[in-house]
Amino acid sequence: MEFCYLRRCRQIVCTVLLIASGNVFAQDFDWDGSQSTDITNDANWVGNNKPTFSSQTEVWNFDTAVSNSPSINQPNLVLGGFHFRSNSGAYSITGNQVYNVFGFDENGTTYAVFNDNANIQTISNSGNINFHGTDLSFETGDGGIHFTGSTDYTNTTRTIFTGNGNMEFSGTINVNSVRFQFSNSGQNDVRVAFNSAEELVIDGGSTTTFFQNTSVNNSGTLVTNFSVARFNSTFNSNELVIDNGAEVYISGNATHNGGIDLLCGTLLLERSNPIGNHNLNAMGGVFNLQGFNENLNSLSLSENSTIDFGSSSGNNSLSFQGAGTFTTGTMLTVLNWENGDSFQVLNIGSTNAQQVRFYGDFGADGLGFYQANLNGNTLSPGNFLYATAPDHINCVPTQVVPEPSTYIFGGVLLIGSLFEFRRRRRSA
Repeated sequence: MEFCYLRRCRQIVCTVLLIASGNVFAQDFDWDGSQSTDITNDANWVGNNKPTFSSQTEVWNFDTAVSNSPSINQPNLVLGGFHFRSNSGAYSITGNQVYNVFGFDENGTTYAVFNDNANIQTISNSGNINFHGTDLSFETGDGGIHFTGSTDYTNTTRTIFTGNGNMEFSGTINVNSVRFQFSNSGQNDVRVAFNSAEELVIDGGSTTTFFQNTSVNNSGTLVTNFSVARFNSTFNSNELVIDNGAEVYISGNATHNGGIDLLCGTLLLERSNPIGNHNLNAMGGVFNLQGFNENLNSLSLSENSTIDFGSSSGNNSLSFQGAGTFTTGTMLTVLNWENGDSFQVLNIGSTNAQQVRFYGDFGADGLGFYQANLNGNTLSPGNFLYATAPDHINCVPTQVVPEPSTYIFGGVLLIGSLFEFRRRRRSA
């Protein structure tokens, strides 16, 4: 229930009680910056109406070209957030003090930063910026948001990034026990360590690169909806789920004790042996070695899936230390295998080996599918089957555009359902 609502109240104090979020947000203050960067100077605010700097209800609005960007020099400052409106320029907010951001309501969603234009808004600070809230969103617009200083999200339950723009983090980031969700469609660069998140969801179609160590503790990592994720350093996640046209590139040492669920997406190696002793559950996707080697724990097959040796010189190897469940009627297709390559699955057995086929030109019958031949634990092309061209990915991904309200809840519900789906398939 709203007892009062006025979107652009400047000098009128308007209190909005939002029962759903339990927060009170209302007051707008418009930055002018015509005099200096000093936020305490009344003349730098439209109508000489400056914030008190001590209320969670105070939203700082930017709606003009940049004359001077504000410098936050007040200790223990509190505000609702930053709203860069459609006419706003590209601001660079600086500061040397710790301050706290609690979020403000925009069309039923709580935002800490809302960028409504195509500019990159830079927020830097030598003190910590502490964000608070249950579900706290950051709208990138068609431009983006760049945090160059330290940001702390541990007082939020879930942090969501939306819009068509980019996110960049080049200052220390604290995400301990936080659910982190990239639902924007631009480019995201996390240039600092990203450690101990509760959950990581990348579902907006963005390309997100983690340049340093990344760890996700409990729920795991979901990359879906044609998103691309690159993990350039150590990547530890309890589980990794790849689905719906997504691509995940692994170049650092990766640990996934709960296994890798490769659904309707692609897992690609950027070097040899980055994953190691973990289970691969082939559930409809593509595992592309890109010409590198890997030694994994167990291989399970529940949907038609593909293993692609990639650019091969005939001396690459893929081995599994065991065979899990192979669902009857499913097929594993091996692409770009050449003489000299090695594909081994310990204890796969002749029955499961019948569910493996190779595609290539391996004899007088020419290009086509060849039944896997099992010699000990080694699989290689055997008898010719047929010449039909391969289905490189055994599913048809569909672009999903979440409604604004589902940015908050949809990803978490999705990742939970996928983890539960994996458990059901394993127990079947």
